[in-house]
Amino acid sequence: MLFFLVIIRHQADIRRIRTSEERYRALIDYSQDFILSMDSEGLITSVNRKLCSTFERPPEYFNGKRFEEVVFMQSPELWEQYLTYTKEVRQPQQFELSLTMPDGSIREFSTTLCPLLNVGSVPLQINAFIHDITDMKKRKEADEANQAKSQYLARMSHEIRTPLNGIIGLSQLLQKTELTPLQKDYLDKINSSSQALIGLINEVLDFSKIEAGKLNLEHVNFHLEDLFKRLADTISFIIGSKPVEVIFDIDPDLPLTVIGDPLRLEQVLLNLCNNAIKFTSKGHVLLQVQLEDAGSGEAIVMFSLEDTGIGISLEQIAKLFSPFIQAEASTSRKYGGSGLGLVISKHLVESMKGRLHVESWVEKGSRFYFSLPLELPPVELETKALLGDGELSVVVVCAQPLLRKSLYSMLQSFGMQVLMAEGQEEWMKTPDPPSALEAARFLIVDLEEATGSARGLLKHVNRRFTKVLFISTLHARERSAALNPELMADYTLIKPVSRSSLYQALEMLLKDRSTEGSESKPVHTLKPKPSQEFRGHIIVAEDNEINQLVVEGLLHRKGYAVTKVEHGAEVLNRMDEQAWDAIFMDLHMPVLDGFETTKRIREQSEYNHIPIIALTANVMKQDLERCLSIGMNDIVTKPLEEERLVRVLEKWIPRLALQSVQGVNLDKMLRQMGGKSHILPKVLSKFCQEYRGFQSVLEAELAQGDAAAAKRAVHSLKGVAATLYAETLFLAVVALEEALQDDQKQEAWGEKLCVVQAEIGRIIQSVPWSY
Repeated sequence: MLFFLVIIRHQADIRRIRTSEERYRALIDYSQDFILSMDSEGLITSVNRKLCSTFERPPEYFNGKRFEEVVFMQSPELWEQYLTYTKEVRQPQQFELSLTMPDGSIREFSTTLCPLLNVGSVPLQINAFIHDITDMKKRKEADEANQAKSQYLARMSHEIRTPLNGIIGLSQLLQKTELTPLQKDYLDKINSSSQALIGLINEVLDFSKIEAGKLNLEHVNFHLEDLFKRLADTISFIIGSKPVEVIFDIDPDLPLTVIGDPLRLEQVLLNLCNNAIKFTSKGHVLLQVQLEDAGSGEAIVMFSLEDTGIGISLEQIAKLFSPFIQAEASTSRKYGGSGLGLVISKHLVESMKGRLHVESWVEKGSRFYFSLPLELPPVELETKALLGDGELSVVVVCAQPLLRKSLYSMLQSFGMQVLMAEGQEEWMKTPDPPSALEAARFLIVDLEEATGSARGLLKHVNRRFTKVLFISTLHARERSAALNPELMADYTLIKPVSRSSLYQALEMLLKDRSTEGSESKPVHTLKPKPSQEFRGHIIVAEDNEINQLVVEGLLHRKGYAVTKVEHGAEVLNRMDEQAWDAIFMDLHMPVLDGFETTKRIREQSEYNHIPIIALTANVMKQDLERCLSIGMNDIVTKPLEEERLVRVLEKWIPRLALQSVQGVNLDKMLRQMGGKSHILPKVLSKFCQEYRGFQSVLEAELAQGDAAAAKRAVHSLKGVAATLYAETLFLAVVALEEALQDDQKQEAWGEKLCVVQAEIGRIIQSVPWSY
């Protein structure tokens, strides 16, 4: 009996061994790697199916031969060297090997040799595992090439921006002096050419980031109306003297605040508008923005840009979004451009979860359009403003039908009674035109009409009651100088007209504010005079002499005393000379660069109150993040713009930035931080990043039944609110925490959560730092 049991167990062991061997053999046979076994002399004893199928040979062909005899190696001596070394050290060895495939291609392999030892530690056989890494190496090489290209382009951008800063800066200073018309024209051309070059540099950098997959999008609250106003201001310069009407038709039902990347959206719209103006010699360019749908926390907004330009054929549309290619070679010669703008725009739209479409008809025009889902804040903190009590009337005289329609829509959305006319002749056909004109609080006239038939209307207006507003291009604005004083407007609004600019102009006129020095004056009468008011002492650390002159000239005009130094060591030596109001710090200087200088200044607490502002031609995100992380307060990129310099100084020297933040007690925060005001941007920016979507995160945790995580998040926010001395937020969080602790119903804690998120939103919207 015992004998039979032994036999049964023996047979079971044999079956288990056989099953294990079959499983092992199947793994080898169906592996996508080349696997072979060799004896101690390096002769092949077995190969797997992958090796046989790739080299189109049966297993018998390989048996008894050396591997370097049956395949073509780029370095057979390397194989022999590692095979010998494996037998000597009796340890697995790994190396890379290049093999020529039957089709003649050369592929790279990661090769591992593993010795199988007997009882005496003598190799019985050696197994080779050969894994194809060709594609992986190509990806790695491509990544390294992209990285090298990005670094090269960043360096080149820096080198180009530095002399451009001198050209643009000195041109700006020269424009503030007395000039002849011809000199002014030359300077305008220098500036426009320099700005075109800057635009080209930015496009190449953006395209490089896209290729490297490093173009990141922001996720911040912003006002669409502010975006359209900035866009209109920029386009007003692009139009120049072209007889092209640029019209904004913006849906009044758009949400005031959305969440997304305002700079990239503005970049797309500006690129499309710029192209439309460039390829349109006469007619119009129409930007339409419509609310398609709103609900479930997001709004679907459609953006459309149509023009009456040269159009694009179907064949040309097929290659429209190819980099460095324009629809037709002749257009590149005539209109210029890099051929990258639409490629970048298409990528940005797709990154924002949209799709850029194009329709076009040769010699008739084109239409580019896309829809974007824009996230909505949990609570809308603002309401749309109306003018007056809804009884105000306005007369609009405008010959352009699309512009007339746009103005009508905007004015109606302000709650005004609107009367429209194409010109004086049409107006006189309306019922009782004199009485209607006398009752009108505003008369809006397209400046093209002001020098023609609208003169008669202006003569019959009671200027003590009715305010006159002209709309005009920058180029045509000087025509108003030819009008008699009684025919001058109270204010001139520059085309294209945005809702916010029109509202602000009407509100100002309604409050009867002084308009001296407003847009209604001709260009040559608006030359600002240098401010005589002393505003503070500033150190400018910059090693480029021309850049020194530019910054010094711009700051002197604003009333600042400037001390120039060439490197960081000089900054440190002068820190105790007097009380400095700010330091402009170039990042790359000899002796001691801006990074190290800033670190050393921030190590001394007595200088914590001095704002340090980086001057840099670098626009790479990691450089900007590094500036803030070492204690700089703000960043100004070259080429320098006077408006940007003034905004930064007004933000930091009078502490306007600190005063604008709502919902937190900044005085107590600063005392807690030992007066280190440069830390505030990092603290508040981190708060914005982490708590912008607090409500949705908490709701998701509670929906998943993770009440403990939700309570921890609320408790953590309570601590943050206390640290920020945000009293209103703190009390709202305490109420929410109590509701969750008492396991109240969703209606109860949901309402309290909305209050918390609304207060978070109020703080976030008031924070001026967007880094």
